[in-house]
Amino acid sequence: MMAQAPSDVLVVELPSEAATLSLASTPPTALRGIGAVGCFDGTCALLRLTAGSRVLSECAYEVIPCVSNESLCAAGAARCARINAEATSAAFANARGAVTTVDVETCGSIRSWACGNVSCVHWLDSQHPRLLLTGTGDKGVLRALDLRAPRATGTIDARHTHEDAISELDSFGHEVFCCSADGCVAVYDVRHFARALYQQQQQAAKAKVQQRGGAVTASRTPLVKGSSRANALQKAWRAKQRKTPKQPDVVDLDYAPLDELLCMAVMRNTSASVSSPPAHFGIIAGGISGRLHRFDRHLGHGAAPQAALLPPPAPSSSASSASWGYSGSAPGHPLPVDAILALDEQTVLTGAADGFVRVVQVGGQRCKLLGIVEYAHALSKASQGQKGSHGDSASISDAEAQDGDGDVLYAQQVQVQFPPVDALSLSAGSAILGVVAYSCRLPLVDVAFLLESRDASQSSRDTRSRGQGHSDSSNPADENTRDQGSEHETTESSSDEDEGFFGGLT
Repeated sequence: MMAQAPSDVLVVELPSEAATLSLASTPPTALRGIGAVGCFDGTCALLRLTAGSRVLSECAYEVIPCVSNESLCAAGAARCARINAEATSAAFANARGAVTTVDVETCGSIRSWACGNVSCVHWLDSQHPRLLLTGTGDKGVLRALDLRAPRATGTIDARHTHEDAISELDSFGHEVFCCSADGCVAVYDVRHFARALYQQQQQAAKAKVQQRGGAVTASRTPLVKGSSRANALQKAWRAKQRKTPKQPDVVDLDYAPLDELLCMAVMRNTSASVSSPPAHFGIIAGGISGRLHRFDRHLGHGAAPQAALLPPPAPSSSASSASWGYSGSAPGHPLPVDAILALDEQTVLTGAADGFVRVVQVGGQRCKLLGIVEYAHALSKASQGQKGSHGDSASISDAEAQDGDGDVLYAQQVQVQFPPVDALSLSAGSAILGVVAYSCRLPLVDVAFLLESRDASQSSRDTRSRGQGHSDSSNPADENTRDQGSEHETTESSSDEDEGFFGGLT
């Protein structure tokens, strides 16, 4: 188990219990971190951290209410809050189905929509700056909103694939991933929504031309039928339309154990680009049963589940025609997994209802518990020993001292009750982890030690591999002895892993 480092925690006082949090991955240079916070009383605010101190607990913070439209955003509890990658805009959605975008610099409302029972929102990348995706919490409808259109014409397309609530949305390149409580993961092509947006723009331009009696101004000249630019745009659009698949690729869990997917993390390879996705590219989803499910590319729809969470085989086709399939699942969490974040291509952070934030390695043949992120000791100091609605918060070190093995860490065994973790958010630029735990106190944890330990382990593996190569070339006579020793070590390590926290797979 990974050594526990003392965590630097900043406790942010909120006006109400936090319901959702989103930290920007690239904050401005004048700030150390910036994020969007939604509370149960309908409060939507922006969180700003100054960059005056290197120690996170000594940084000054500011909570700024940013939504003034009471009829739309203060009518119900905040369901989700997302800030875009450029840290210029934030989107909030509440229980009444109101979606509002806010300017981060001015803290003013930009535009609002009424979208029904919204459960999650997602910003797309810079390739599609006009689109905002929303998922419903009752009928499983995925909607695409036009950020530049008024509320009456904001919805440009809707897809009804799931039979239950959509729990989370994520994207990579031209692919949009959607997990639902019905236990399936759908993969959409975002170019479908871009094509619908283009068609709406063409229809609106034609309607305006007809209203003017056929008269077209100089600014509308490129939209006139027969012009050189209009013909070039039409040819480019037809070529793009031929490359766009007609139906979204959907992967369902017909052969997996019945489970409700509550969260999802896309395991991106940091060395891969958007135009050429990596071969080792998968999705890790957390279920209500406490299991971690994995979906991999290039397995094909309806493929038989594998016996372990192995990396997918090398791609045999292009990324555009690649399919997705269910790979396997791993038990380990005693309670539902409500939040999951991808730390790198083989490591995730999981937040469960037992209140623990675990560092889990998902690469290889089995999941492995690497360690626990400490944050509850700061909450206990902030509450001054008072008992909250979810029980006392104690330090993780005290809980580990009561556990003899150090790997099996159940809340029922150590008799410690923590506030349940409902959401996690990671700021990649400043290595800050936000933990939403049904409290008016929002802990922000400095997790730079996780990145440092990851880089150190990678460098040690590279050094060990170079050393082994040099010793093999210098002493070929000791090859059999080393093979026997490695086989003995492999047997011992596999037996230890079988007894560990994530020791079994089905």
